[in-house]
Amino acid sequence: MNRIAVIGVGWYGFRPTTPEVSFREMVFEASSRAYADAGNINPRNDVDSFISCQEDFWEGIGIADEFAPDQIGGAMRPTMTVTGDSLQGLAHALMHINSGIADIVSVEAHSKVSDILTFSDIVKLSMDPI
Repeated sequence: MNRIAVIGVGWYGFRPTTPEVSFREMVFEASSRAYADAGNINPRNDVDSFISCQEDFWEGIGIADEFAPDQIGGAMRPTMTVTGDSLQGLAHALMHINSGIADIVSVEAHSKVSDILTFSDIVKLSMDPI
């Protein structure tokens, strides 16, 4: 098993609510900071695969992973979505690297539960989207 390392991290910020930005804008900002922290790597040239960790249930959007590639620099590139948290994403990145699929993997995890006005509406949407 190859040894792996985290070469850069980025985040948008931690506050109870962020009404001024969408989750897509937050992910873009965090990704940009992570790539800068990693030595200004270019995701379009230097990253072999992308992993996005998110949960449709908490986004309040069906098929939220369709928005994953654009803001992390992975449009038209191998992008995997994981219904879970960053720890699961790191485990998948480890597998990508150790299997030889990728040398550099970008892992993104987010949640913007602050956009949920009423939990019961999210449950209703998930059970009957019509």
